[in-house]
Order: sequence, then C-alpha cells, then structure tokens
Amino acid sequence: MKNLIISHGDGDGVCACAICYQALDKNAIILFAQPFNIEHRFEELFRNGELPSFDNIYIIDIAYNGNIEAYLEYLRGSNKRVIYIDHHFQSLTIKGRYEGVIDTNYSASTLTAYYFHVLTPLEKIGSACDKTIMLAKLDPLYEEAETLRKALAYEPDDDIFRLKLVKELADGKMPSEIEEVIERGNKCEEERNMLYELALKNIEYEDERVIIVNMKPMDLVGRAGCIASRMAIENKKAVFLIYGNSKTIITARSHRDLDINIGKIMHKYYNGGGHKYAGSGNIGNDNDIGRLIKEIPRIVWNGKSCVENCK
Repeated sequence: MKNLIISHGDGDGVCACAICYQALDKNAIILFAQPFNIEHRFEELFRNGELPSFDNIYIIDIAYNGNIEAYLEYLRGSNKRVIYIDHHFQSLTIKGRYEGVIDTNYSASTLTAYYFHVLTPLEKIGSACDKTIMLAKLDPLYEEAETLRKALAYEPDDDIFRLKLVKELADGKMPSEIEEVIERGNKCEEERNMLYELALKNIEYEDERVIIVNMKPMDLVGRAGCIASRMAIENKKAVFLIYGNSKTIITARSHRDLDINIGKIMHKYYNGGGHKYAGSGNIGNDNDIGRLIKEIPRIVWNGKSCVENCK
C-alpha cells in the first residue's frame, strides 16, 4: 500500500504528521502545504501522474479548501482512501464525507493520535504549539513545544528541515534532543526579539481590545504569528499584524480572555481562516492600509466604534 501525507508545517501539523508517519510504520511520502496552496500540491501530483499511484491520502491540519474537491472526488471515484484529519471550522463542511476526524475542539495532533489509537507525548507538544491546551511552564513538555515552535519559525519555508524533523520525531526523539532544532531555535529567538521591538514601534492603532501593527512591506511569513502572539499575551488584546510585499497579509492572534473569533473574521472578511484565537488572511494587492485600520476595529466591535462600546 502506498501512502501520501499532506500536512500543515506548523508545530501542531509537524507533530500530527509524525504521529501519522509513525503509525504507518514510516511508509509514506510526506508533503507540506497550507490551505491557500494545497490545490497546487494536488495539481502537481496529478500533472506528473503520481496522484493515482497512492492508495491512501492523509490530509492533516489543513483547513478545507473547496478548490481541492475535484481531486478528492477523483481519488474517491478511483477507489482510493481519503483520510481528512483537521480542527479548522472550514473543514466542518466535509465532515462525514471522507474518513478521518474533524473536530474544532482539539488540536490536529490530538485528533491524529485518537484516529490511530496511540499514546504519545507528541500529542501534547503539538497541542501546546497550537495553544489548544495551556501547559504549565514547569511541565517539561512546555519547553519542548516552545523549542519546536522557535525552530520552525526560523526559515519557515524550509520543507527539507520539516521532513527531517518529522522523521526524527517519529523515531522517538524529543525536539530538545535534535541538534538542528536547538540551533534554529537560538537563531529564531534573536531574530524574533529584534522583530518584536520593531513591531512595537509600528503600532498604528490601539484601543481596549485591539492593536493593529503595520509592518509592510516586510515579508514575515512564518514569523508574524510569534510576534502577534507575544503582543496579544502581554497586552491581553487582539493583535492584527499587517505585512507583505507582493500582497497584503494579515496575521492575527487574540488573548484567551477575549470573546473574539479570529478565524471567523479572517474567513468572512479577509480570504483566510484559522481558529478562535489565531488566524490569517490577505487582501491581495490592495495596499489601502488606512482602510484596514478603520475597518478591523469595527469588525471586532461588531460594527460599532470603540467609543460607542466603551461608554
């Protein structure tokens, strides 16, 4: 049987992928994707004739994108197994259509461990990376999750590193036992501190619930989430970080004390998605940052201004 795993490449996705890879006796081809580019993965596999060769296709931690429906139906019509394991609300639209587990209440790592009926520390590490569970700082797995997150944030487009990492995690190593993870984490920490200080200088809007940071035209893919998360935690607010060169990207994080659904905001208004406390989107080539700065607070405050809500 030939297996294909297509997984998200963040901490939760990498841990979930490692759990799946280990459960399949390390017999799988692994690719990484995001919701906005997974269709290109399928297109490439279909074009070069590889897609029909797989018997089982596992899609892990990737919010459903309707543009891949034709490929999934083609596979199902060819008697191939499609297994969808995800926790993004966009994937609820296909719940029950394919094998797998779709549940917005848990991390992809937890759902993957549940699907394969395995107990592994990677489940908690992945969940902590995705903030679906909060580990005490004294918990050894807290530091493992932080170490993994930092390593993945350094050179975030390096899928070769991700692949090596998945295989080492599947071999039973902890992130702190992998030398390259430590090296990348240290480099990331230096870079992240520098970028955070820069972000503080580029806050263009702040009220009782919202902070908007404008860091265009910088390319912060893979790093924006760390910056926004830290700012959200330190200020107990929802942080919207605007960046990007060729297109305008918005990455947002919210403190857990706020009843704001970031994922739904990104899905409804900004061509994106995510979870309640984390998400991202984009407005393409639109560079009207002034409009965004006025629009985002009104969306968060349910159509009213902060002044009206703060009375």
